Amino acid sequence: MMRSMYSGVSGLRIHQSKMDVIGNNIANVNTVGFKKGQVSFKDLMSQMVSSASGATEDGLGGTNPQQLGLGASVGSISTIHTNGSTQSTNNPNDLQIVGNGYFVVTPDGGTNSFYTRAGNFKMDEQGNLLTADGMKVMGYEYTEDGEETGTKSPVKINFSEQVKPVTTKGINFKNNLNDAHSPYRIIDTTKTPAEIETHENNTFSTDLEIQDSKGNTYNITINLNRNVLKYDDGGTIKENAVWEVSIPSMTQKGSKTNLLEGNTLDYIMKFDEQGELVGLADANGGAAPFPPIHSLNPGDIDSATAANYFNDDNYKDAAGNFVKSFNLQIQKEGVEFGEGIDLDGNGTIEDAEKGFIKMDFSDVSGFGIDTSIKGFQVKGEKAGTLTGYSIDSKGVVEGQFSNGESKALFKLMLAKFDNPGGLIKEGSNLFSESANSGVAQEGKPGSPGFGGLNSGSLEMSNVDLSMEFTEMITAQRGFQANSRIITTTDEMLQELVNLKR
Repeated sequence: MMRSMYSGVSGLRIHQSKMDVIGNNIANVNTVGFKKGQVSFKDLMSQMVSSASGATEDGLGGTNPQQLGLGASVGSISTIHTNGSTQSTNNPNDLQIVGNGYFVVTPDGGTNSFYTRAGNFKMDEQGNLLTADGMKVMGYEYTEDGEETGTKSPVKINFSEQVKPVTTKGINFKNNLNDAHSPYRIIDTTKTPAEIETHENNTFSTDLEIQDSKGNTYNITINLNRNVLKYDDGGTIKENAVWEVSIPSMTQKGSKTNLLEGNTLDYIMKFDEQGELVGLADANGGAAPFPPIHSLNPGDIDSATAANYFNDDNYKDAAGNFVKSFNLQIQKEGVEFGEGIDLDGNGTIEDAEKGFIKMDFSDVSGFGIDTSIKGFQVKGEKAGTLTGYSIDSKGVVEGQFSNGESKALFKLMLAKFDNPGGLIKEGSNLFSESANSGVAQEGKPGSPGFGGLNSGSLEMSNVDLSMEFTEMITAQRGFQANSRIITTTDEMLQELVNLKR
């Protein structure tokens, strides 16, 4: 008679445990990165009243065992590690893991680790990236050049950090020179003497900025002139155009001193019938078959000289390759420019072989559309200080500097487990390893097996209120039913007592 009462008591206990879990789930419905709990029950041992028997030879059939159950107990309280929904915050320090993995945080610089899905991080006055409780977020370090080292340490952003200046290695010119641009000079060698018509206002100029090894900035002026030459080519009168590229000046910002004084560069640029660059030729070279066009006088040119400007062979190097770039050499005491070139091939860069900046025109076209030529620096950076940072989907903490450059500073670390359900809840949105979770497997966001990151967002709790309220109803009804077992058993005992009056 007493077994049913104790069964009812056990039923009350387990349904109370279920309500405890449901209550905790609902209490954390708005907790960032919270993982809900789930309860399952199991029955207790059953008392054997009579055991099972098999069929007998005289024809009797077998009998099933007779057992009286002794109640129920909690089978498991599991943590459900499904992903929660996205909450947008627009806070760059808020991070959501989209997929598998946990942030790695530490209270002691990395000796001990905890794991969390809550990415509501903050920054302290020393630049440490921290959890709400002050634990440091772990990541991988980068070198000063922005290369990943694989060394693990707490993420720290040094707002006094600087990027070193880098001298400009070269200029890549892109876009178009208008084939219909009004000519700077018109040279007619079919007349005697040659007739030369100059239009000074038809020069197209563009200014470039370059940096030396200390980050000082210099302005370089590039002049581009379209010239039309008319000449007699073996009895056939031809009229063609070439462009002349000249660099008349280079001055340091804040100064008017021309560092190229007496060293003006002039190159002739030829395009083919499709507007593609044929090549460049040095008009000041010792073996140049033609002089700079801008300096020609009527007596300096005849039809034979004019024809040289259109001979493809004059745009090739000694190996027979078309030349589409030239080197601007700049030398100044106390700084370095560009790169060194071992001109004599002795394996050593002498002082006279330093300071070459490659001016590459390979991507310039000569179509009949507006001139849009523009030079882009190859490397070349001024010094800069850190002004801000961002975190991308692969966990790279990228610093933005005052010179407009950016550089990787850190990469956040993630960890995953073979059995996340085996993790131990430590409070404050933290988990720790257990004997059944498996050892933490560390990795990088976006790599195989690890989720990516979503900056400016947080992972919400995975608690489903509709499910929790439904479970609450079943828990309440289960509790009521078990309480009825106790009251009914009590009434039966009362009747038993009342047999003796």
